[in-house]
Amino acid sequence: MNKREETWKRYSDAWHATDAERTEIFKATLAKQCVYTDPLATTTGWKALTEYMRAFQQQFPGARFAVQDFETHNDCSIAHWKMLAPDGSPISAGVSYGEFDESGKITKMTGFFDVPAQA
Repeated sequence: MNKREETWKRYSDAWHATDAERTEIFKATLAKQCVYTDPLATTTGWKALTEYMRAFQQQFPGARFAVQDFETHNDCSIAHWKMLAPDGSPISAGVSYGEFDESGKITKMTGFFDVPAQA
């Protein structure tokens, strides 16, 4: 596993972390003004992303992401992932594109997935 993949997998853990854990994960993995985009939202910075992650946790209690495949070149990456229920059963799948700065922190994350009907 390369450093970018380690960073991405650690960032993915933030989606099911507590606020205190999330702050530590962000310090290790994300640029302060990172931009997150998916079909449902666009956020800039740690505070807005934290609020979005809290809303995700309320909608999908106990859900987590498992990176299935990761590819990288230069300062870009693609991660194929599955969203898993607390019992490990799959809820959905998607792909995320990422960009990294010179220090190895993620500056941009773009998620691609089918939007649930209730959204």
